[in-house]
Amino acid sequence: MRLKKTTIWLTQTALLIAILVSWQAVTTPLGMTLLTGSGVNMILAITATVFGISSGLCVAMISPIMASLIGIGPPFPIIIPFVMVGNAVFVILWHYIEKRKPQEHFRIIALLSAAGVKSGFLYVGIVLFAIPTFVPQAPPAITTMFSFAQFVTASIGGAFALAVIPSLRKALKIQIKSE
Repeated sequence: MRLKKTTIWLTQTALLIAILVSWQAVTTPLGMTLLTGSGVNMILAITATVFGISSGLCVAMISPIMASLIGIGPPFPIIIPFVMVGNAVFVILWHYIEKRKPQEHFRIIALLSAAGVKSGFLYVGIVLFAIPTFVPQAPPAITTMFSFAQFVTASIGGAFALAVIPSLRKALKIQIKSE
């Protein structure tokens, strides 16, 4: 029975990583960071809520590496670890706040907290530390991409996730996992 659960978890997590990276591959060439980032954060929130924290963290940590390997990730490799941790922070806050109190107002708190802390971490880690230290010649657009825009995309993605999660749970007949 344990092997079956592990196989299901692995399959679900791999599928969600594939969906997230595919979303990036389709939307990144359009040059619409708002669309790409919102979709990424929606997938992260859905993964954490419906499939659990362990799947959410795997998707959060592996997807930036996969995106970079296929040429659609962050423009500078030094940024990848910061994106990984930022995604993980989003997933952890979202999961634990939403899981603790699944009422509507706590879901909104989860959304705003996860979006705020993720964007704050990315701003400090990338804009204030990584770019000036390792890539001082980076174009100003990189700074813009990892500032307030992160809060906006995380908030939009979280809002879409809040709208989709109830229907997704019904369709998949999945209850909240307790991990």
